[in-house]
Amino acid sequence: VDHYCSAQWPLFTPPLTGQPRTGRAEALEPTRLMKLNCIVFNDLVQKHKEIANQVILRLVGIIRQVDARVADTGVLADNVRFCRALLRMAQPANEISSVLILPLLPRHEELARQTGISVQAVTETMVWLKSEGIVTRRPESPRSIVIKDIERLRAAAHIEDT
Repeated sequence: VDHYCSAQWPLFTPPLTGQPRTGRAEALEPTRLMKLNCIVFNDLVQKHKEIANQVILRLVGIIRQVDARVADTGVLADNVRFCRALLRMAQPANEISSVLILPLLPRHEELARQTGISVQAVTETMVWLKSEGIVTRRPESPRSIVIKDIERLRAAAHIEDT
């Protein structure tokens, strides 16, 4: 087993497929990554069925998310898909606050790629969200935003209260 700090993440062959990894990751905080080769991973899941079960459950969750996003692509406007992406990326500012933040907002190009919309649509939606007071940049961290009005962002994302 090899360990890497976030600054040293190599491209590696993931244990499930044996194919080269195509994804990218950007750590928002100091992170450790564990790399298992295919043989070690297969041995691990065969000996520990609870690990195999958790891997399957995680993969099912990923498939469901991707399925929902693909379905959204055909029927939702770009700005709606972008607002949904912001809500997915948001996290609580701290344990006692209901404020949501994005501690490290990806660049517009990356946001466009992730959401399947144009950079122009990302920029226009961000400008609109800021002008409406729904989001604001954090002065101490220019690539971080605060969601000031969660309900209006949910409305812009066409998400109804449940």
